[in-house]
Amino acid sequence: PYFFIILGIALLVAIIILILGPIPPVVTLAIALVGFFAITVVFLAWLTSEYALTTQKVHVRRGIITRYHEDIEVTRVSSVEFHQGILGRILNYGDIVIDGDSPNSRIIFRQIAAPTTRHGQIEHETLG
Repeated sequence: PYFFIILGIALLVAIIILILGPIPPVVTLAIALVGFFAITVVFLAWLTSEYALTTQKVHVRRGIITRYHEDIEVTRVSSVEFHQGILGRILNYGDIVIDGDSPNSRIIFRQIAAPTTRHGQIEHETLG
């Protein structure tokens, strides 16, 4: 999904170049470095995210510098739902939200491929 955001930014920069004329090499280098940094951060966030469903627990771990880890016991899952925006429907990705039986227990599997299929699998395994 971030591909389209990056593509949109690249098109915006191209339009600005067409309107304003040539850009000095230093500015071009700065734009390229910012783009490279943004792509690297998105890739590392994707690379360091782990989602798992075992027979005992639902796990999520993610983080580049700091780590976020949460789990819910399978027997304590109260609901499973998924959310898809228009771009998610087109590209077949979305978020799966798993709520536990206590007020603050919620796990979100972010930007999962084929969320309708995965939602059904998780719901079958956790809620029976």
